[in-house]
Amino acid sequence: MDLTEGVGESSSPPRSFGSFSNHDVRNDVYNRFIESGHEEAVSNPELFREHIDSHFNRLPASYGLDVNMDKVEDVLLHQKLLAMAKDPERRPVYHIRFLELITMTPIPRPACDTDDGGVVPSQKRIKDCTIEFEPCFKLEDLNLDVRKSSKDMEERYHSGDVSRRQEVSHVPIHEFIFSTVDKPKLLSQLSALLSDIGLNIREAHVFSTTDGYSLDVFVVDGWPFEDTDGLYKAMEEAIARSEGSWSGSSHPRSSIDEALAAGAKPGDWEIDRRLLKIGESIAAGSSGDLYHGVYFGQDVAIKIFRSEQLNDTQEEEFAQEVAIL
Repeated sequence: MDLTEGVGESSSPPRSFGSFSNHDVRNDVYNRFIESGHEEAVSNPELFREHIDSHFNRLPASYGLDVNMDKVEDVLLHQKLLAMAKDPERRPVYHIRFLELITMTPIPRPACDTDDGGVVPSQKRIKDCTIEFEPCFKLEDLNLDVRKSSKDMEERYHSGDVSRRQEVSHVPIHEFIFSTVDKPKLLSQLSALLSDIGLNIREAHVFSTTDGYSLDVFVVDGWPFEDTDGLYKAMEEAIARSEGSWSGSSHPRSSIDEALAAGAKPGDWEIDRRLLKIGESIAAGSSGDLYHGVYFGQDVAIKIFRSEQLNDTQEEEFAQEVAIL
């Protein structure tokens, strides 16, 4: 089930943690609706405020960090998606919209030619070839697959011929918002759906409600058009191909489910920390920080959790992220 396509921003830049208050955020959201003359807010302010409070109470405090005060209508969109997800026949509910065009302008540098079909090793690509790239840092809790997807896009453009590298490329960026019943490996299933239709995840943030539902936001690239009609159709077909995993029936497992089930166990991706070099900080989130690092000569992203925020849920979600990679 989907909603009408929209155009806009996903979220505003992260607020500083020192000044953050979830109560302040919901006050600001409520006041914005009143000031804008929103019909429901003006006609019954008390009831509208109850709905806003109820929505924020269902979600973790980190949700408030991603609310864009210039797009407070997104809060109502999230409410609607969560409400629709209560109907088993509609799950997963999703909403797709075009966000913006990212301009990718190659800077003249020595050619990055290779003998293996144009695939450039990441360490050589970073040192010898530079590309001006404007990332979307709008969701505060970055996942490791964000960095990987962005690098995949850069490599795709660098592997073309010389004349193509001299052209300015415009990459459409879209946003997917999913809502369904929360369950183990949900992040992996949603990521697999996006990958199944050829999309690269640039940003992702997953919220779980107190009553067992999820609100999952993905910023993606890889779709060549701004229009979302084709994206809705492609997602509908991808969900149909993996229907068994969403219906909870005894249908045979889809190829997506089988791929996830074959994912590596934690012991398969443990590393020798003595060989890991941690560099500068890239981004900060509510549960940890992201750093640039080097491992066996390869540029890597390092996610370090704050001990006071670490719990079983965080560990499980992180293991799912690694399995996706």
